[in-house]
Amino acid sequence: MIGGYTRELEAVDVLQMKMANPMFTESGDQLRGQSPLLAGLKWLQLDDTALLSWVKSVENEGAKGIISPNHSDPNLWLTPDQVVGVEERVQEKIHGASNKNKVVVSGMPLQFTQIGLSPDALSLIDALKHTQVNLCDLWGVPATLFEPNPTYQNQQAAAKRFISEVVVPYLSKEDDVLNRWLVEPFRKRDGKNYVIDTDTSVFEELKMTLDEITALSAYLTKNEVRIMQGWDEIDNEYANELFIDNNKIPMSDYAVQI
Repeated sequence: MIGGYTRELEAVDVLQMKMANPMFTESGDQLRGQSPLLAGLKWLQLDDTALLSWVKSVENEGAKGIISPNHSDPNLWLTPDQVVGVEERVQEKIHGASNKNKVVVSGMPLQFTQIGLSPDALSLIDALKHTQVNLCDLWGVPATLFEPNPTYQNQQAAAKRFISEVVVPYLSKEDDVLNRWLVEPFRKRDGKNYVIDTDTSVFEELKMTLDEITALSAYLTKNEVRIMQGWDEIDNEYANELFIDNNKIPMSDYAVQI
C-alpha cells in the first residue's frame, strides 16, 4: 500500500528469498520460508526457562545456610533465647564485608549447613551454556564469537569461519537470485552479459597473512597476489610475469672446496 492506495504486483515482479521449509500443509505453509528459530524452538524455550529460573533463584535465594549445635543431645541444644543471641553475634562477628578474614572463636561446637538450589534448578541454569551453542548452530555461527573471554586465535578463526561458511554462501545465493530475476531482463534487452557479483575482498577475515603471501609469491605473479589481496593491478608487463631464482643450483653440481 502506497499513499493509501493498494498496488497489485505480478508474481514475476516480486523477488522472494526464503529458507527451505519441509512442512507441507494444505494451507501452503511450505511457500513461506522456515525460520531457524522454529527448528530450534525447544532450545529457545529451554533458554528462556533457564534464564527465568536463574532470576528467580537470585530473587528468592533467602538465607545462605543454617547454624546448629554439632551434637545429638537435645538437652544441650540452644534455647530460643540463645538462638536469638547466636544470630545477633553471627551478624556482628561473622557476617558482612567488615569481618572478612576474621578468626572467630565459638564457645560450643556448632556446624554450618549451606542451603543450595535444587538439582533441577541447577540443571536448568547449567543449560544456559548449552543453549547458546545450539542456538548459534541453527545459523552455523561459531559460538566462540559470543564467549566472554575467547583467545585471540580462537576469535580470529571463528570470525573467518563465520564469514566463509555463513556470510559468503548467503551472498552467493543472493547474487544468483538477483542475476536470474533482476539482471536477466536487461541482459536480454541489451544483448550484453551483465553480472552482479559480491566483492568478498572487503572482508579482512578472508585476506591472507603475510606468511601465506610470502609462500605464494614463488608461484604467482605480483598482480595475482595483489588481486587476492583486493588491490588494483600494476600497469607493468613485469607484474604479470613469474620470476625465478637463478642463484640456486642443484646439490649434485655443488662441489666443496677443500
